[in-house]
Amino acid sequence: MANQRFSNRFIIVLLVAFIGLVLPSLVSSAVTPGVTGSRAGPTKLANQNHLKVTPGINVNVYDITWQSTATPADIKAFEGTLPGKGITILYPLKSIGGIVVSMTANQLKTIKDASVVLNITKDKGGHSK
Repeated sequence: MANQRFSNRFIIVLLVAFIGLVLPSLVSSAVTPGVTGSRAGPTKLANQNHLKVTPGINVNVYDITWQSTATPADIKAFEGTLPGKGITILYPLKSIGGIVVSMTANQLKTIKDASVVLNITKDKGGHSK
């Protein structure tokens, strides 16, 4: 046993570190419906309500980023108001702290001054979770 390349303690620490890095990603994708691979997909909610609008009304996809001072409770409360305004949440942007939504220009005006919103920009795609 004196010839072991790595000690048992080192291997256990390495295994725990690896699990600590991989497990959050596995749990996140299991909890977030519709998210697969490296690109976030639409949620069930988005599939049910996606782009159901009156003809002649332009619907665009926007990225909404959160204020650094916004608490998780504030964000959850804000997200809860969006479906009532006809705004569809497509998927979260965990890497930059925000969400991607589908809405009209008039709907944009109703939420742009919310206290939790840092910025709203037209989505250019290419996001990963």
